[in-house]
Amino acid sequence: MKATKVILAIVIAIPLLFFAVGSVLPTSTHVERSIEIDAPQNHVFYLVSFHKQFNRWSPWAELDNNMRVGYSGPPAGLGATMTWQGNQSVGSGTSITVEFEPNQRLVNTLDFGEMGKGAATYELERISSGGTRITWSFDSKNNGVIERYFGLFLDDILGPVYEKGLQSLKTMAESMEPVATESLIYQINDTNYHGYLAYPVGQLDPVPGVLVVHGIWGQTEHERERARMLANEGYAALAVDLYGDGLSTREMDMAIALMDEVGENTARTVALFDAALTRLHTHHAVDTTRTAAVGYSVGGAIVMNMARRGRNLMGVASFYGGFGDVGNIAESAYSPTLVANGLQDKFYQPALRETFEVAMAEANMPVTILEYPDAYHGFTNPASDALGEATGVDFIRYSKSADEDSWEKLRIFLNEAFY
Repeated sequence: MKATKVILAIVIAIPLLFFAVGSVLPTSTHVERSIEIDAPQNHVFYLVSFHKQFNRWSPWAELDNNMRVGYSGPPAGLGATMTWQGNQSVGSGTSITVEFEPNQRLVNTLDFGEMGKGAATYELERISSGGTRITWSFDSKNNGVIERYFGLFLDDILGPVYEKGLQSLKTMAESMEPVATESLIYQINDTNYHGYLAYPVGQLDPVPGVLVVHGIWGQTEHERERARMLANEGYAALAVDLYGDGLSTREMDMAIALMDEVGENTARTVALFDAALTRLHTHHAVDTTRTAAVGYSVGGAIVMNMARRGRNLMGVASFYGGFGDVGNIAESAYSPTLVANGLQDKFYQPALRETFEVAMAEANMPVTILEYPDAYHGFTNPASDALGEATGVDFIRYSKSADEDSWEKLRIFLNEAFY
C-alpha cells in the first residue's frame, strides 16, 4: 500500500514538476547567425528582400523540389507576401514584410499555422573591407509550456539551417553579376514576341526604362549587349522583338522582307512599339514615369517616329537611322532627340538634314545631330564588318572611334533627359 502511494505521488509530481519548471522557462526564443560577405550591401539586401530571390538560396527550398509557392503584393517592400506549401520538412505558411529599411534592415512576420508564429529579421552593415556583415535572426513567443520547452532546443535545430542558408547566400552574392537579364514575352495577334530585359541588380527603387529597337537583322547580340550596357548605367533596358518569336537573320533578302512587313511608321509599327513599351512598364524594376527609346538603323527611324506621334518618351536616340518621317508631328510631342549618322553611309541623306531641323524646330523638339565623317552604316555594331562582307554591302562597317564617342554622347544625353 505504501509503495502504491509512493508511485502515485511520483506520477502526480512529475507532471506538476514539468509544468512548474515550464512556467519559469523563457517566454520568448531568439536564434541568430551572422556571416561576412564580400559583396556590397545592396546586392545582399536584394537577395534577402525579394521573396523570389530568397527562394534561390533558402535552405528550405532544396528540401522540397515540389514546394508550391505563391506571391502577392509588391515584389519587395512593405506588404510583400509569400505563401508556401510543401512536404513535412518545409510545412506551410505565410511570410509578410512588415519593416523595410533599404540595404539595412528587413523584418518578415512568419505564420506557420498550427505550428505558431514568429519573425525573421535581417540586419546588414558595411564592414571595413567594403563587404557586408549580415545577421539573420528568428524570434518567437512561447505561449504555452510545451512551446517554452521547445524553445530550449530551437537554437540547436534552427541554427545549423541558418548557417547553411547564409553560406548559400554568401556564395550567391559574391558571384552575382551587377546586371540581371531575363526574357519578357508579350503577345500580339497570337504571336509571341521575345523581349530581352537587362536591369541593375540590388536596385530597390524603380529605375528609368529604355526601349532598344533593332534594325533589319532583328534582335541580335548587338541590341542585347546595348541593353546590358544601359543596365550598367542604371537603367532597365528592353531589347524589343519586331519580328516575333525572337526571329533574326543574316540574310539580306530575308531581312528586307521582314522589315518591309513592319515598316518604319505604320499601324503595325505603332502596335509593336506600344506592346513592348507596355510590357516594359509591367516590370518591377521600371519607373513608368521615365522612359526613353534608342534605335539602330531602321530602329532609329522608328523611335524618332514614335516620339513625333506623341509617345511619352523623355528622349529618343537614333543611330544610323537617317531622319525618319519628319511630317505630321503631333502637337503634344515633346522628346529631346539625339541623331548620330556616318557620312560614309550610303543610306544617309545629308540633304534632308535642313528639312529635319526646320520641322523639329517648328515643333519645339530639341535635337542634337552627330555626324561622323569616316563612319559607315552599322558603326556601333562590332559584327558589322562580317555582315557587310557576307551580304556584299561595302558600306556596312564598324567604327570603334565613332562607336565609343556616340556611346559617351548617349550616356550624357540620357542622364540629362532623365535627371
